[in-house]
Amino acid sequence: MDCRTTSTDRKKGLSHGLTRMKHGKESRHLIDTPLQRGAGRSRGRPGASAWRRCAGMTLAEMMVAAAIGSIVLTAVAQLMLFSSRSFAAMLNYVDLDDRSNRTLQRMSRDIRQANSVAAASTTSIVLNDADNTPLDYTWNGASKTLTRTKSGVSTNLLFDCEFLQFSLYQRNPIGGGYEYYPAATATNAKMVQVSWVCARKVLGTMRNSESVQSAKFVIRKQ
Repeated sequence: MDCRTTSTDRKKGLSHGLTRMKHGKESRHLIDTPLQRGAGRSRGRPGASAWRRCAGMTLAEMMVAAAIGSIVLTAVAQLMLFSSRSFAAMLNYVDLDDRSNRTLQRMSRDIRQANSVAAASTTSIVLNDADNTPLDYTWNGASKTLTRTKSGVSTNLLFDCEFLQFSLYQRNPIGGGYEYYPAATATNAKMVQVSWVCARKVLGTMRNSESVQSAKFVIRKQ
């Protein structure tokens, strides 16, 4: 009885041992898969994910970032250049118009009150002023200025004047219209026309900053 029981127990123990060995191989087989190996290594290195987060940029990533940054900086520079050019052109318009208006008012008062025209050319005119002293307006193409001179005192009225022309006309119109006959001599002139163009450079380029003026003045005492 005891021997039979012992033999049976040995068989059961051997069977259990084989079962455990079989399960152990299967367990080792499951752990030995690539996914399990990776998981095991990750669990074995708790700082691996943090190391990946702290890793630097690759060369391709740096090149892409540099290209995007260059495009953005170029766009910003172009916008700033366009804004500064527009602002400078606006300031030029304001200053040129202000000078032109003041010059027109000054010339209108002088020509209307003058006794007559003493001498004239396309770039200068000499008036016999109301006090019988000469009054001279001269345009200098080299310095691009219009100068008013009386009694030895000269005043620059226009700057950056690219073009200026004086024209003299008689008192009678052509065919009942609004155009007048050119004056044969300066002493016969009844009307004086002056036209000019002033312009300035914007950031080194002459563009969109000009003021064109043209006016006719009648000599009342002539």
